[in-house]
Amino acid sequence: MILWLGLLLCLTLWGASFRRDGIAAYYISRDGTNAVRGVFILLILGMHFTQYVSASADPAVTAFWAVRRFFDQLAVCMFLFYSGYGVALSFAEKGEGYRKSFLQKRMLPTLMAYDVSVLLFILIECTVGEGCSFGYCLRALLAWESMGNDNWYIFVILGLYGISWLSACVQVRRFGKISAAWMIGGVTLGTAAFALFLSAAGRREFWYNTIVCFPFGVLFCYVRSRAERALEKPLPYWVSLFAVLGLFLLLNGTLRQRHVLLYMLTALSFAALVLLVTMKLSVRNRLLILAGEHLNALFLVHRIPMRLLGEIRAVRERVYLYFALSVACAIGCAWLFEKLLALLRRKKPARGQ
Repeated sequence: MILWLGLLLCLTLWGASFRRDGIAAYYISRDGTNAVRGVFILLILGMHFTQYVSASADPAVTAFWAVRRFFDQLAVCMFLFYSGYGVALSFAEKGEGYRKSFLQKRMLPTLMAYDVSVLLFILIECTVGEGCSFGYCLRALLAWESMGNDNWYIFVILGLYGISWLSACVQVRRFGKISAAWMIGGVTLGTAAFALFLSAAGRREFWYNTIVCFPFGVLFCYVRSRAERALEKPLPYWVSLFAVLGLFLLLNGTLRQRHVLLYMLTALSFAALVLLVTMKLSVRNRLLILAGEHLNALFLVHRIPMRLLGEIRAVRERVYLYFALSVACAIGCAWLFEKLLALLRRKKPARGQ
């Protein structure tokens, strides 16, 4: 497991470039954001694997638990940030056509891919598990209940997509256009209301303690140019970097667990820290970019091989073999899953799907 962290570090630094002066525009490009996504989805593979083995199974697993406690829900912060940024940018650049096709081209494909993965989890549960009721399966298809998968993230991202779309629709109907101030305000207020709803509905805090990274991404979309101009000079950049780093280190411990608002502030500081670092350090490793391009499939099905291989005692008792096979099979399952989705959609798999 520690070797996995070492491999991730090597992949991150292999081919990376550091910009001494100014800001590297690569940090917010498609490849730049996919590389960061790739780092975190591969980190999540290791973090989730620890849920299928005992912490005392191997010293390396015990050490990786410390890594898991350090990152916890922060591993998804950049997914939410980039999603918020991407949605806001698309509304700003593509206009009315994007708004009208948003439900069909953004939300429905996300739900469809998730539901296909849920059907696979239901099949596994009925085959090697204890089975589940029809009502529970229906709630799982709506991402309200888990079938051993990460349903909470899909429910949250669909909710945030819906909030963004509604905000855009209200603006167009009332003002005839989408404005930066109203988009930022609408998504922020909608996200706050959504978090309150999840809390009132009895969902655990991990459902909504990183949710603020999405409106942060929307905000950054509209202030990006001004932020880059302000941070181009060395002094403002390094002061900002160390200030955000200090805040993150202060919060990221027992303090973040004391209140959900402190956890949200920790999530914001972490997203800002990664953003600032990537403004100077460009991660260009092709394998990480590839992992980021196929993030959705990896995220939806990576638990399947972990669950099935855990049923084989000879594999389960050999932690390193178990993990290696889980990663290899997760990649294979993601590839097959994309082929299945393409067949259902009757078109070739798109990059990033």
